[in-house]
Amino acid sequence: MPELWLIGGTGDIGTKVAARLAAADAGPVVLVSRSQDRAEAAAHSLGDPATRGQGIDSANASAVAQIPPGSAVLNLTEATSPAFAARVVAGGGSFVETSASADYIARLRSAVSAANGPGRAVFSVGLTPGLTNILAAELVARMPQAKALDIIVEMGMGRHHGLAATEWFLRNAGVDYPAIIDGTQALHAPARMRRRVRFTGDARTRLALGYGFSDQLVIAERLKLASVRTFTALEPAFATHGLGLAISAGLGGWIAHRAERVARWMSRGPVLGPSRTRLLMQALDGNVAPLASTELHTSDQSEVTAVMAALTLQKAATASQRGALEIDDLIGFDKVHETLMDALPETRVYKT
Repeated sequence: MPELWLIGGTGDIGTKVAARLAAADAGPVVLVSRSQDRAEAAAHSLGDPATRGQGIDSANASAVAQIPPGSAVLNLTEATSPAFAARVVAGGGSFVETSASADYIARLRSAVSAANGPGRAVFSVGLTPGLTNILAAELVARMPQAKALDIIVEMGMGRHHGLAATEWFLRNAGVDYPAIIDGTQALHAPARMRRRVRFTGDARTRLALGYGFSDQLVIAERLKLASVRTFTALEPAFATHGLGLAISAGLGGWIAHRAERVARWMSRGPVLGPSRTRLLMQALDGNVAPLASTELHTSDQSEVTAVMAALTLQKAATASQRGALEIDDLIGFDKVHETLMDALPETRVYKT
């Protein structure tokens, strides 16, 4: 089994991934941080003899020399250089990417394609993108006449999430994002598109805001849909309304520029509501009428992301495909459902 390297592995998601890999006896795991001391401390805290820490600055492409050729590398930070990713692939390794930022992913894809190495890079790994891509592929396979797809992601605020994930979400409150609507790709402002949604078990509909996750662009292109829109909601519902009002008042840029500071402030504040995650995928016809849906209710978003990342890294480490791949090139709905039910027994799936 190749070594499994987790770049940004000392954070909230990284340590969860490492723990799942250790429990699965997946092979040697290396937690990577720019600080050797931090990496070693995080590895030691897991108490697994097959896990160690390594100080590497992945913003420096030449630092990839510290990783043995053929290793499987999970990237959990957008500070990693695209040239670093390209060198992993050129050395016959697997590079697994968790970012949801379309511009960063585009740079990685370009670098990996130019490298044309014997390895592979897997994109759209995590919750959204990731789980959403797999659910979308399953739904469109069931409903091939679909012309459009709406993706609604509700994230509970019942626990403090990792600083990196919170900062990413806040930063994108002020960043226009690409999406394909009615066959045309254009930039859209956060929260400009809005809709109401009712999840299974709810008595009322709730607000969801258009937001810049990269899955909507990838899914539209891969599944040849005229429109794909991703909406996000926070639970409790008043948090969604508050975010929408702030962006409508022109504060999206203010939030984005202070994302790190606000994320740290939020990490010290109280938690609100439950910690569950709910996904709703709706297949639509040409008149935007619903045809079918797949709905998934499960645990906290960081737990889901860790499960998806650990599963994908193990699949990528033994894959025969080469070049740039998407998560659904390696993993199908049935395998994801089985894995989530095993790791997070509260998971439920509803189909119409």
